[in-house]
Amino acid sequence: NMKYGGKENPWRWFPQQKSNPRLRQNRLARSRSLDDVIDELQGSLEDWSAVSLATAFHRLSKHGRREAGRSRVKDAAQTLADEISMRDFADFGTREIANIFYAWAVLDRPKTQLLTKLCAYVRLHLAEFDAQGVANIAFALGVLGVDDEGLLEDICVYVVDQISSFKELEIASVVYALGRLRFRHVELLEVVAEEVPLMLPECSVQDISNIVYAYSRLRFRHPQFLKAVCKHLCLRLDELNAQNMANLVRALVVLRYPHRGFTRAMSLHLSTRLYDMKGKGYAESILANLKQLQSAAYPEK
Repeated sequence: NMKYGGKENPWRWFPQQKSNPRLRQNRLARSRSLDDVIDELQGSLEDWSAVSLATAFHRLSKHGRREAGRSRVKDAAQTLADEISMRDFADFGTREIANIFYAWAVLDRPKTQLLTKLCAYVRLHLAEFDAQGVANIAFALGVLGVDDEGLLEDICVYVVDQISSFKELEIASVVYALGRLRFRHVELLEVVAEEVPLMLPECSVQDISNIVYAYSRLRFRHPQFLKAVCKHLCLRLDELNAQNMANLVRALVVLRYPHRGFTRAMSLHLSTRLYDMKGKGYAESILANLKQLQSAAYPEK
């Protein structure tokens, strides 16, 4: 029995309230903890709506990401995946499908037949998704290492055609995924290199770092883009964390782009941040790459 002040809780859910679809959806949407979500999953999910299944998966990833390796989170995710696999994907909206992909990545779920079927479904219905949904799906593919070339090609074409509808984070999520998968789509990379410099003031330094790092993994060198990024970041060095700094200077070495102003500014800035990086190995990596940029014989242009 549920306890309330040491006594049985008089306000516990009655059976008809617990199974009410509208109330269930409201509780899931407003859940504040992992326990809230797991409590909802007790019993059969056969009468759950597709929306509630997707919401539960999304909330499980939100509240359980720090415990993703624990059995209770794995079991809850498997329970939801088993039920979703028995449903008609057409019952889910595009937002729900995208949320399932995102949750799958956050919880680091294994690649299964269900994920393969979801990828096939998305490819058939990609035009129905909005920019955020496409970005979330791409992000999930990258994190999970799903190298579905057909779907990735379709996503790249979608982004190229609809680039004006994508926000900074959404662009960064797609490019980051391509970098992780080493999927080199030149047309998309060109379009992003032209579009992002116009958005730099609104971009987070994390998004900028992710894009530049992805370009280095894809060996895509775009001097005008790199010049704009380096000049902009000289004004925002305080916002960079140690990993951002390490990724950026390494990317510039790989892309053979030793921007003098950025290299000088980063070298000076690093001396003020050494204490923050003590014992983490970042300082050594950054210093080594800065030395390569300082001694580089190749041109910026």
